[in-house]
Amino acid sequence: MENFKRFFVLCFKSKFMYFIISIIGFLTMFLITNQIINPNNVRYNMDFELSEVNYDFTRYYDEDLIESSKDKVLSSKGEPLLDYLSASKIKDDIVITYNGEYYTVSSNRSMFDSKDARFTKFVSYLFTDLNLNYINNGLYITGEVNQYLMGLLGIAILGFLHTIYLLILFCINKNKEIIRIHDNETIFNTPFHKKYWILSSLELKKIKNMVIMAILLAFMMIAKAIPLPSGFGNLGISLGYLFFAIGGMTIGPIGALIMGFISDTLGFMLFPDGNFFFGYTLNAMLAGFTYGLCFYRTKVTFSKVLFARIIVNLFVNVLLGSIWYAMLMGMNIEGFKTYLLVTSLPKNLVYLLPQTIALFIVFKAVAKALSQSHFLDSRISENITLF
Repeated sequence: MENFKRFFVLCFKSKFMYFIISIIGFLTMFLITNQIINPNNVRYNMDFELSEVNYDFTRYYDEDLIESSKDKVLSSKGEPLLDYLSASKIKDDIVITYNGEYYTVSSNRSMFDSKDARFTKFVSYLFTDLNLNYINNGLYITGEVNQYLMGLLGIAILGFLHTIYLLILFCINKNKEIIRIHDNETIFNTPFHKKYWILSSLELKKIKNMVIMAILLAFMMIAKAIPLPSGFGNLGISLGYLFFAIGGMTIGPIGALIMGFISDTLGFMLFPDGNFFFGYTLNAMLAGFTYGLCFYRTKVTFSKVLFARIIVNLFVNVLLGSIWYAMLMGMNIEGFKTYLLVTSLPKNLVYLLPQTIALFIVFKAVAKALSQSHFLDSRISENITLF
């Protein structure tokens, strides 16, 4: 019973981690359902009756007829809405079946950008000479998986796996004492202390901190010069965030915010790519500020590293980054949503955990050296843990 209580306390102390993995689990399964499962399985369907049974629909698979029908599906401005679809692609996808009572015409929902009216208009133009008698209240959808229920399933799966992980950790370390290092004088549990911000501002007056900032900026520029392909459009991956996070740990949120401004401005000067846009500079400043808040003068844990990466990946990179990209490209709201859901969000979710693990390993590797050079309190460097 005593061990059960201790394990329950461990799970309760890990409530923040449960919250984080709940977000990750929900977003991951929601995205998989919304972008992979449903687009490949959901179909639009319309039922109709004809006086002639087993009617020959061969002519309606004619590409010229399909082409003329899709060109008639217009926007409010009178522009074709299905220009991106080829007649042959529609021909391969559209299916007309007879079940003994009525006919059904169906097509993949993604073919029409999930717009009900587009499919309805297309069918009406395709069969305009048949005067179809639609039944079953017109259009309906089949094969759709509820993305919200799948999101809840993702929460349940990751929550269960995390509980198993805690159980294993508890069995291995149940006799070890948890070391607490917060004293609210030089090491803080949260940044909501006046002295925390005083100490952070004083870091900018130390020559050695300016030197390490310059060194870290140099490494960040090298990393920027050799980005790695991500597999998601033109988005790349840079290892510069590792040095950026070390800067946040050593010089605090104020210094890291300034470091973000310098790194983005200097990076654009050295490696110009299109027009300079302050939105991306703001992203770099927010990322540095986040690293400072999460790692400066506090106990560093894996959960804090994950929390920092979630803020940077999902809020800074995905949300704000997609807004800036849409503004630069002159996208409408549909283009913005497509870029966010199809390119930016998947990329940042896929690399969230690998980037978190890499950063945690780097912290463990450099902490002792930073402590010996008096950039980091020895109590912090010796107690970088999972929780």
